Amino acid sequence: MVVMARLSDHPTQGGQVVDWTPSQATLDAMAVAPPTGVIPSMMQAAHLALAKSKTREGYTDSSWLCVAFELPGQFDVDAWTRTINFWLGRHGGMRNWFTADGDSEDTPIERHELAPEDVVFEPTFHPDDVTAEGMLEHVRAQMDVWAVPLGRFGYTFTAVVGDEKTIVYFGSDHSYTDGVSCLLSVWELTTIYDSDRAGTTPELPVVGSYPDYCVEERKLADSFDIDAEGVQDWLYFLLRGGGELPRFPVDLGMTSGIKVPLVPVYQQLLDTELSQAYEKVVEDLGGTYAGGLYAACAMAAHEMGAASAYRCLNPV
Repeated sequence: MVVMARLSDHPTQGGQVVDWTPSQATLDAMAVAPPTGVIPSMMQAAHLALAKSKTREGYTDSSWLCVAFELPGQFDVDAWTRTINFWLGRHGGMRNWFTADGDSEDTPIERHELAPEDVVFEPTFHPDDVTAEGMLEHVRAQMDVWAVPLGRFGYTFTAVVGDEKTIVYFGSDHSYTDGVSCLLSVWELTTIYDSDRAGTTPELPVVGSYPDYCVEERKLADSFDIDAEGVQDWLYFLLRGGGELPRFPVDLGMTSGIKVPLVPVYQQLLDTELSQAYEKVVEDLGGTYAGGLYAACAMAAHEMGAASAYRCLNPV
């Protein structure tokens, strides 16, 4: 089961702490690596621009994502170290980092990259065991130091080793990953780890280069004009809503233009049995799981806010 929650709500354990960070040789190589000239993807550019604006405004909110997962049984530190380095070698985007000489809006952001053989993460063993509460504090501190958007590799690994299982944390700045990619990374990492321990070659799909994708994305975007099908779809969506993006259909008592903090909340609405029953109903009606949820939201918007239409954005 996958649960999205605040780090403080994660059920961890006490034990020995191990961190994985770049080796000194890797840090030395990063110090002299020239810019590649490949600009960030549009999504990366948005995240990095947000990071610079936070700095300008003195806002210290973190922008990292973290996944935690369990490795049962006795933990093999050497196998996990090889796993990390093998995985980083697979993904060009993870061997990239960004720098900027300042935080102003017009300060250019430059991409740097190391070859797979130059990226080596090494374990650091902490001498004293921690409690479960102490582990959560350690994870947050590690992420705040390493999972940053600018200046270095924006991710890190840490683990707490127990007698029966090890809980691994992988955290990275949002410019490196998203929710779906986090889950894919867990599958890849555990697959590599299991294969390493078994002495076999992991069966993994071929991956492309994210920097190459960044180039293709910009090239494709430059080829669009107002008559492009995608542009027409978005114009239709915006114009149908009076030229604005969708708003929450019920008055929340908020003042327009005033920012308020978001508080993530996890609430289980359906257990397994109810979820399966719901899925069967919507499929029998010719719908999908997500489509049924949107229909339910539309019904609620109509009943509670007298909405005549329900419009939403579902980022993927």
